[in-house]
Amino acid sequence: MMTDYRCRVSEEDARDPYFDEGTAEDERERALQAHIDRRETLKAIVAASQEKIDRLLKFANFSPDAEDIEAAETLDSFLDFYIYKFILKDREV
Repeated sequence: MMTDYRCRVSEEDARDPYFDEGTAEDERERALQAHIDRRETLKAIVAASQEKIDRLLKFANFSPDAEDIEAAETLDSFLDFYIYKFILKDREV
């Protein structure tokens, strides 16, 4: 007697892409698209932030407080970290 170890899937679950067995190529394509989407999202957020800062700086009465400056410095230091990690470090090799 041979035992069948395959699991049964409901009709509803059978239509759910979560249960599809994709190939390694499918997984690489999804990972690449997620990578591209994150980069585009970051670019859009930074561009929108720059526009907002430019608008604020047009008003003479806008005066950033110490927390605003500290937040900007923190962002700048994070960007410095990534520039070193991905750009400058490669040049040192």
